[in-house]
Amino acid sequence: MIYYRIAVNAPLREPLTYSYDGELSPGQLVQAPLGKRQVSGVVLEKDPEPSTEFKIKPISSLHEETPQLKESYLKWAQWISRYYFHPVGQVAHTGIPSLKKNSQRKSKKRPLIPEVDSVTPPQLTEEQTTVVQAIGFDGGFKTHLVHGVTGSGKTEVYMELIHARLEKGQACIVLVPEISLTPQLVRRFAERFHDQIAVLHSGLTDRERTDQWWSMVDGQKKILIGARSALFCPIPNLGLIVIDEEHEPSFKQEEKLKYHARDTAIMRAHFEDIPIVLGSATPSLETWQNAKSGRYQLHQLKKRVQDRPMPDVEIIE
Repeated sequence: MIYYRIAVNAPLREPLTYSYDGELSPGQLVQAPLGKRQVSGVVLEKDPEPSTEFKIKPISSLHEETPQLKESYLKWAQWISRYYFHPVGQVAHTGIPSLKKNSQRKSKKRPLIPEVDSVTPPQLTEEQTTVVQAIGFDGGFKTHLVHGVTGSGKTEVYMELIHARLEKGQACIVLVPEISLTPQLVRRFAERFHDQIAVLHSGLTDRERTDQWWSMVDGQKKILIGARSALFCPIPNLGLIVIDEEHEPSFKQEEKLKYHARDTAIMRAHFEDIPIVLGSATPSLETWQNAKSGRYQLHQLKKRVQDRPMPDVEIIE
């Protein structure tokens, strides 16, 4: 028997030790007994010196269907656990869907991505081109703030950067506030990227959420657009994260695992060693300070596309 430290999906601060008659790798998901019930857990590491004070129970089975979590993802989950004081087993299971991959659908499948005609991408403005080139197309962790006035074309900058990652076979996550996840936004991405898009948000059924999750994990889709929980999808070969409207308070979760999706996304980019782009016309004070101090790279779009005039603003008593 070999002994392993398992982070179970339960409100326990420390991992538990279980035995198994074979080699397991960190990140593998298993089923294990906890009291009189069975719970899911994730393998953290071998336990070279298991306690002899208690009888060590064996792992019940392996999750053959669910993919093994990458080392970078597992380290990120452990960071979240430490930083937000939440059990690592529950953190690691945050992104796992509740249904099996191929369980029977009980309702008619509805289209989540609109079928649209292709649209020729507009020519980038001089400012947009400068920002895209400054952010670049190479990997490596760096946090970028795209500070652009409303109508300056931040979304086109995102899509140009995403297109370059798709050309390399990489996947991307685009996080938006729940209130901004509108059909119009998804349609705009669909016009450019067609059937490469998956969506995750609170308006989906469990079956829809599971199908969308697997379409990204299996590599069928390459762009995941979603609210904050989409960040926990264990996408293989992730190349870029975009946080639109980074200042929005809805990126904070205030129940169960309490976290800020913007800050947590920055740390995922750090562990994945990929760039992350924050976009806003009105950045949060902490993001602005990080950009002004040089901790984040600042890119500015000061003009509207096609030189559209800014609204007149007058301060009155």
